[in-house]
Order: sequence, then C-alpha cells, then structure tokens
Amino acid sequence: MESARNLASPEHPHNFEAQKEVHQQIRNDPDYDDWEYGTEPLPHEAWIAARERGAAAVPDSDSGAGGTGV
Repeated sequence: MESARNLASPEHPHNFEAQKEVHQQIRNDPDYDDWEYGTEPLPHEAWIAARERGAAAVPDSDSGAGGTGV
C-alpha cells in the first residue's frame, strides 16, 4: 500500500502525454482492428450463424440471457 501512495505523490506526477502516446501506438498497431486478433464476433452475427445452422444461440425460454457472454 505504501508504494501506491508514493506513486501518487508530487514527485511522481501522472504523465498524460506519455499515456496518450502509448494509447496511440496501440490503436495504430496493424493488428489492433484485425478481426482474428483479440476480438469476438458481434452478438447479432453469432446469433445469425447459429440460426443458419439450425441451433439457437440463446434459448427462447431464458428471457434473462442477453447474449453478452458474461
């Protein structure tokens, strides 16, 4: 817990510019928007694929299922 307080001290201010640069590098990475890299299908696309196969992705009797995969 002591180290967390030290990081919040005036000697260690948060560098928003450095954070912004890191986030830009992540967003500009060629794999960032690649469908197969760390992403899942959209719920409506997954449901359509399941219906086309003849199986329901979310049972009709389960009204509480939102299909979020949580």
